[in-house]
Amino acid sequence: MVIGIIVTSDRYPQHVVGLVRAALNRGHRVRVFATDEGVRLALYPDLVSLNEDTAMDLIYCLHSAKQRGLVDSMPEGMQSGSQYNNAKLIQTSDRVITV
Repeated sequence: MVIGIIVTSDRYPQHVVGLVRAALNRGHRVRVFATDEGVRLALYPDLVSLNEDTAMDLIYCLHSAKQRGLVDSMPEGMQSGSQYNNAKLIQTSDRVITV
């Protein structure tokens, strides 16, 4: 099963990490799209680590990151994208959670 998580806020990073870990522990593939204020979570160390070490894919909205001056701060190797990636996440996920 593929779990899609759309992150639009930076208020609950520990909840996003918890959701990702719970899904991974159950053997699910996890895709995260960070947009709006949620792009700040692409800098959250626990999510960066999960993105590097697990079956989670995190894509951040390049437009949102540019608006917030965060593009140069994004971890090396983290993928940027657009609302097209958001639409594909919704289309290809078995379940979608918005935070």
